[in-house]
Amino acid sequence: MKHLKQWTCDPGTGRWSAQSMSFGAFGVGNVLSCEFLRPSVPPGGEAAAGAVVTGMPDGTLLVWRNSKAVRRVLAHGRGPRTIQADGTMAWGGGVRALRLRADGLTLL
Repeated sequence: MKHLKQWTCDPGTGRWSAQSMSFGAFGVGNVLSCEFLRPSVPPGGEAAAGAVVTGMPDGTLLVWRNSKAVRRVLAHGRGPRTIQADGTMAWGGGVRALRLRADGLTLL
């Protein structure tokens, strides 16, 4: 899928609203997997904003904050290149699954 939306529930009304997320300078790409990272709370401090991490076909991760992609991280090398039926190029493999461990610190 070449889009990503963030859905938020208003606790007062119970209504959901969607906000389209922007790939920005990283260019639109297929999102293969997605994980939400909870906000961190330092001792005696306030919670920082959470983040979203998406796995991409080229083996990279995009980190998202405030509905914008802010960083690309190399997770592993690209798989083999294939040409799709519609003529577009795709990479075999990619980051197809993400899981945040119970410790809340390790993304697999």
